[in-house]
Parts: sequence; structure tokens; C-alpha cells
Amino acid sequence: MSDADLAILGSTPARYTRYVHQVRAEYADVPDVAFREGRAAVLDQLLSLPALYRTTPGRAAWADRASANLRAELDGLARAR
Repeated sequence: MSDADLAILGSTPARYTRYVHQVRAEYADVPDVAFREGRAAVLDQLLSLPALYRTTPGRAAWADRASANLRAELDGLARAR
């Protein structure tokens, strides 16, 4: 994936939350348990990458915000179980 595709991950928490709701709406036909498991796997994979952004000049700031957003979402998924 490119930095442009991943830019939303480093957005403000409010914008990221809107994105999370949009993702859930896109997969509305997937049962909650299956969605949480699949989404958590995606988030874990993103968090395990050595570098999320490669070309963006502000990648350090984006990476910090992205990590915080991804971890907050992952925590929310864990609490919803």
C-alpha cells in the first residue's frame, strides 16, 4: 500500500473515528464477532510493520498519530468482546 492509501490512519482522532465508522458500514453484512476479529488482525498487521509510511515528508508525525489511532481502535475492539 502507498502512503496516500494509508494517510487516513495518521489523521486526527476525530477524522479517524469517522473513517472507522465508514469501514464498519462498508462491511455491515459481516457479523460483529467476525468483523472485530478480522479488523483486529488487520490492525495488528499494520502495527507490526517496521515503517508504516515511506515517502511522506511528514511521515514521523503521521506515524505517531497512526500508531495512536490504530492502538485506540484495537483497544476498543477488545473491550467490545
